[in-house]
Amino acid sequence: MVRVDGTEGRGAYRQVGSQLVHYSTQEGLVNNFVRAFLQGRDGSVWIATDEGVSRWRLKGITQLSNARWAVHFSTRSILEDRNGDIWMAPTEV
Repeated sequence: MVRVDGTEGRGAYRQVGSQLVHYSTQEGLVNNFVRAFLQGRDGSVWIATDEGVSRWRLKGITQLSNARWAVHFSTRSILEDRNGDIWMAPTEV
């Protein structure tokens, strides 16, 4: 079982068995204030934060900064549609 939790300003934690792994800006998150998670069909985990979205995969973290596409500081909602497209919004949907 894999469990992922967010914290208010402390990034995210991933639990695999009894091991707890911490992810923060030092490990590649856009921001440490986590607002939402989405597990994609491909097994990646999308992490919505203040300042952008991070995509976690076994090979590493990819950053999507809000500065390039969002009109609001914080991404609060994220979902995957039936076509596999990822939707992001600045407020809860």
